[in-house]
Formats: sequence, structure tokens, C-alpha cells
Amino acid sequence: SLPLWGSYLLCWLVVLPVMILSRNRWETLLQLREFILQTAANSCHFVAFVYGLAAACVAFSFLYHSRSANVFGALPLRRENLFVTCYLAGLLLSVGPNLLVALLSLLAEKNFHDLRNDRIRMTLYIDANEHSYYDILATTMCYGYNISEDYKLLGMTADDIQHECTSLTPNCSIASLTNAQLRALLDELVTLNIFRVENDRYQFRRPSFTEIFDSPDAVEQHFLEVLEREAT
Repeated sequence: SLPLWGSYLLCWLVVLPVMILSRNRWETLLQLREFILQTAANSCHFVAFVYGLAAACVAFSFLYHSRSANVFGALPLRRENLFVTCYLAGLLLSVGPNLLVALLSLLAEKNFHDLRNDRIRMTLYIDANEHSYYDILATTMCYGYNISEDYKLLGMTADDIQHECTSLTPNCSIASLTNAQLRALLDELVTLNIFRVENDRYQFRRPSFTEIFDSPDAVEQHFLEVLEREAT
């Protein structure tokens, strides 16, 4: 049973956790989860059917040899108890690897999420001890995406960004910038491939930047924190 269990486990380890850890293939968490679901939908039925048959054969293998069948038949056990024991053993062979692969896949996904966000934040030069204009601008863009479909579809102008910042914290550091200074900072983020610009409207270049935060509430909370921290 160990070779069968190990082969099944190794197969799913290669298909899911190992593939997830090859992070360069995935742009967003949505793409990653679509891959997991598509892989499960395409493969699990056939693999589960074949492996289920193999696990059943292993669990009830004593029935294929007369001597072992006679030994088990002579044991002081009810046939129902013997069947349930073998059935649970086969079920364990199936459920155990699936649970382990699911747990490792969740850990690999979290690792992907954390490492990607770390790279994004390193690009934004986030430092609590200094003015983090890049952090403010990226967070403002996330906040704008959450509160307005127009911002999400068309982008935000420099005036839009300044308006959203000053409407919540009038004395934030963004309020002291001129339009030209603010656009210069936004253009730097374009150079860093964080933003793209079209018709003076800025948007995230890649969808993955919108996943820095886990939820809209987390975006708003960080937005308020960074504005208060950077208040002049």
C-alpha cells in the first residue's frame, strides 16, 4: 500500500503545490485559483476512479489468496467488522493524500501571495520612517478602484488622486504637492511599471497590484493609516 499511496501523493504534489510554487507563471491569485480548479476538474475524476479501484484492491487484497482469506475468515471477527475495517483502510489511503496536498497547496498559495506582495512593496519603497509617496499613490489607486467603477475602468487623474486624499485627510502630504509635482511622481510609477497612463488617466499596469490587500476594508484601513502617518 505504501508504493500506491506514495505514487498518488507524489502525482498530486507535482501537479498542485510544485506548480503553484513556480510563481513566474501566475500574474494574479485569480489565475492561480483558476488553474487549481481547472486541474481538479480535468484530472480528479479519472485519477480518483483509478486510484479508488487500486486502493480497494489493496485494502481487500487478502481475498485474492486462499491462505490469507482462510486466516482472516478464521479470526473471531464479524464479517461486517472486517469489511468496515478494510473499507476505512482504503478510505484512509484516498483521503490522507488529498488532505495533505490540499494543505500544502494552501501553504504554497499563501507563500505566493506573500512573496508577490513583498516584491510589490519593495518596488514602492515603503518605509514608515520616511515619506512614502509611492505607497500613498498606490493605495489611493486601490481605494479608487473600490469606490468607483469609473476609476477602475477609466483610471484616475492627478486631480482625482489629490481629491480622494484631501477629502479624508486635508493636511496629508499629497495636499502640499502641486499638480506638476504629483504628476511627476505618478510618471515615476509609470516608469517602475506600477502604473500605466492614457489620456492623463493613471491605472495599475497589472491586475496583481490590486491584490496587495485582502479585502476592500483592508484597503480603506491602510489608506487612512498612511494618510494620517504622512500628514504634514
